[in-house]
This record gives sequence, structure tokens and C-alpha cells, in this order.
Amino acid sequence: MNNSLREIMEEFEKERSTFRWKLKYYFRKLTAPFYKIKKYPRKIKFAYQRVTRGFSDQDAWNGDIYLAGQIAGIAEWLVENGHGVPASYAYQPDFNDPVEIMAERRDAEYRKHIAVFKEYAKNGPAFDQEWKDELGGVLDNEIDESLQWFAKHFLELWD
Repeated sequence: MNNSLREIMEEFEKERSTFRWKLKYYFRKLTAPFYKIKKYPRKIKFAYQRVTRGFSDQDAWNGDIYLAGQIAGIAEWLVENGHGVPASYAYQPDFNDPVEIMAERRDAEYRKHIAVFKEYAKNGPAFDQEWKDELGGVLDNEIDESLQWFAKHFLELWD
């Protein structure tokens, strides 16, 4: 049962061409407005939970995806609006650099990890390089490197 991703996708495409699949597709398309109405109370509940406790039940169900998106958003805001330079970027051998150069160094490193966290929040983990190339996602070594960076710079996420 070691099917490659390509073989699995081919089987999926064969299944999609059947009458049963098309019937299900059009039925769901017809019932979509009713489903949105049905989900509306849950959306209100989740919004209330986000306001009162900072996260909702829905966020907790996929905590890794939620946190990756939050980390990316905060780091992106710091790149765009940050005024200070954390100590780890200032206290380096070339400390005499102007603040603008140190901020550019910080921004470049932040952007690298922002891209990883955003991709993880959008597509989750990728199981191998083929999966990543075709469907997106983040390989284990990439997210591990970004998480280590986050742990190292956690106390420096300020403006």
C-alpha cells in the first residue's frame, strides 16, 4: 500500500468523474446557503470566545495552525511597524552599525521565518519534498528551524 502521491491523485480524479461524485457535488452546491445559515450561531460563539479569552474552540482544535498564523502575523507587524532593534541583533561584532542596518538584518531574518509560519498556517506540514512541491506545506526541518528561532527570540518580540 505504498502508493505515491501521484497514484493517489490519479485514483481521486477517476472517482471525481463518476456520476455519484457529480451528484454529491451539485447537491452540496444547492444546500450550501442552508449550511451557512446553520453555521452562523457557531460563528457568533467563536467570535465571542475570541473576544473574551483570546482564542476559540475552533482555534484550539487546530492549535498548531492557529499559533503559526498568530506568530507570522505578529512578526510581520513588527517588520512593518517596529521601531526598536532587539539586543540579539544589536550586540554583534559589527555593533557600530547604524540602527537602520541592524533593523534590516532583523527584518530579513524575520521575513524568512514569517514565510515558513505563513505556509504552515495555510497548508500545514508536508510529508516529503514531492508533497511540498505539489500541494504546499512545510517540511519538518523547516518548521523545527523556525520554532527554534522563535524560542530563541521569544523575549525580543516587542516594539
